[in-house]
Amino acid sequence: MTRALAVLFVTALALPAAAEAPAVAPSAESTKLAQDLLQCDGLAFGNCPALSAALASRDAVAKALATSLKAAPAQKAGKIALALSLLDARGEIDALEAAAAALPDDPSTVDVRAAQARLGDARAVPSLLTALKTADARGQILAAGALGLLKAQGAVAPLRELLKSNVPRIQSSAAHALGMIGSSEAEADLLALAAAPRTLGMVRAQALDALASLHTEAAVPLAAMLVDATPPEVARAALRLLAAVPTQWSDNAVLAGLDTPGARAEAAQALVALKMTSAGVRVLEVAVRDDIEPDERIALHTALAALKPSGAATVLLKRLQKLPLKNQPDEAVRILRLLPALGDKSVVADLVPLLRLDSKFLVNHVVFALENLTGMRYGSDEKPWREYAGLDAKTAPKLPAKPQ
Repeated sequence: MTRALAVLFVTALALPAAAEAPAVAPSAESTKLAQDLLQCDGLAFGNCPALSAALASRDAVAKALATSLKAAPAQKAGKIALALSLLDARGEIDALEAAAAALPDDPSTVDVRAAQARLGDARAVPSLLTALKTADARGQILAAGALGLLKAQGAVAPLRELLKSNVPRIQSSAAHALGMIGSSEAEADLLALAAAPRTLGMVRAQALDALASLHTEAAVPLAAMLVDATPPEVARAALRLLAAVPTQWSDNAVLAGLDTPGARAEAAQALVALKMTSAGVRVLEVAVRDDIEPDERIALHTALAALKPSGAATVLLKRLQKLPLKNQPDEAVRILRLLPALGDKSVVADLVPLLRLDSKFLVNHVVFALENLTGMRYGSDEKPWREYAGLDAKTAPKLPAKPQ
């Protein structure tokens, strides 16, 4: 070591340690935003404008909320904790832990612990497990969901016990949590709950969804029988299970789902999971019906892109030409975006006249379809597209007259 370096080294050792930067106090603006969002009747982005506004300065608002949490009464602590979780304030989990520790015997503790779970803090697990064993239904429901988010294996046994509850919401929450945790130990209990004659629809559907998450093959026969069940939420859950556990002999049940109002989207997804290309024509027939809900039609279009039935592009384009394009362009746009995925160039000639539509918005999507089908880049200029599609017969050049 040179003498100069040695001097610098010794000098550095002699310097006092740098003091930690003091915590920055929340600004007046962020404190006001925090107060405004806590005034909302319900904390949700759809009905609390202040919550959406807080996203622009999320860290500062979260700091203000965490500061207010220290002196908050028990009832208010739960709401502050929920706000922190909605803002994804992972930097404030220690404040939540401290608040929960200060409220060990208060019902609001489970709200704070649930907020910790939403932010991924496993320190909440012991308290949440305790909440599962109380007689407070709300606390049990919150704790079940929180433990599911944390994938707490230690919660499997008490959650299985809650499946036997006589409160449907508790049963449903327990089933949902077991599906998130993903323990095969719960399969038999969930299957029994899903199959029990007196199980309510909402509970049966949640049990089927949990079994789908677990990819439980033993549940496939039950799901196949429930495709045409009522209420529709049970049919949808049954089809989701058949999609999660593709089994060839379940194809007829899945096809029946295409005729089940409210469950056609899930049926289409299951057909894709089964790789049933032979069902493509049937999916196409349903996709162009007038009585299909928008979300169902979107799923059917997605299935068509995967199954690619012959002639689908022509059928879809004929439907597009009959749609009320001025008032309802959404389906037309989806069809135009779908055509390149089908890869059928035979519709190019019928697409070209659509370049004359009054809507520039729709014309842009026509151009997208044309360019991605053909690989050519002519934009919205109709003339080269007409020439490409052979719509304009080229005039044969006149030959010079033969000399007499």
